[in-house]
Amino acid sequence: MHNFKKYRTTSLILMAGMIVVVFLFSAFIWNILMKSGNYRDVAITAISLVLILGAGIWLFFLVYNLSDRFRFIQQLESVRNEERSKVLNKIEKLKSEEPAETKEKADVRAIYDKLIPDSKKVKNLEDLTKALFINLSNEAEIVQGLCYVNIKGTFSVAGKYAFTGEHTPADFKSGETLPGQAVADRTVMVVDNIPETYFNVESGLGKSLPKSLAFVPITKDKKIIALLELAGFKPFDGIILEIFNTMKDEMGELFSKFIKK
Repeated sequence: MHNFKKYRTTSLILMAGMIVVVFLFSAFIWNILMKSGNYRDVAITAISLVLILGAGIWLFFLVYNLSDRFRFIQQLESVRNEERSKVLNKIEKLKSEEPAETKEKADVRAIYDKLIPDSKKVKNLEDLTKALFINLSNEAEIVQGLCYVNIKGTFSVAGKYAFTGEHTPADFKSGETLPGQAVADRTVMVVDNIPETYFNVESGLGKSLPKSLAFVPITKDKKIIALLELAGFKPFDGIILEIFNTMKDEMGELFSKFIKK
């Protein structure tokens, strides 16, 4: 824009100079012709000078306006191209960064929705935990699970999946044992180094020690009403952990319908 102003000022100065030069030259010619006494030549010369001056002024402003407009269009197009380039760069950046996160969130939500048991088949807490564990085995590859419910501060087993221990796990309170620590921390806790004496998973092929344990507290109105203990042969990470965190925050309403007060 400053270049346009400078260009316009220079052009006006040149135009003013041209008018002054033409005026002085016209006056000089006029003076000579007046002294010669040939008024016919004077009239023709005067008309010619006026026409030449008018044509010059007209051509100057025509070129001036066209040139100024052309420069403006060039600068406008340059600005448009620059802004278009910025927008395209932002779009490419969003394509390279956001879709992965968006896709992961979509995957978490899709898997979580599959975990929720069919309400028509759930009549009590036992049905709920059984259906939930079956869904977890399909979607999160868990091989064993326990569900504890909070009854007046004490957590007791209320549901099992593929559990082969000789004795039912003992009750616990917040802070006691590994499950109790998960309750105290109020977060999803994962243990990868499971003690060999913790428990084994039995099948027709023999016994195997799980590689990873996850303790998922289920909250309702900021209170932990249940705890899921899940075992798997693979480490729990990535999307699976996000699913467990979603369960922690969103399954409280479902569990509260079947837990006796």
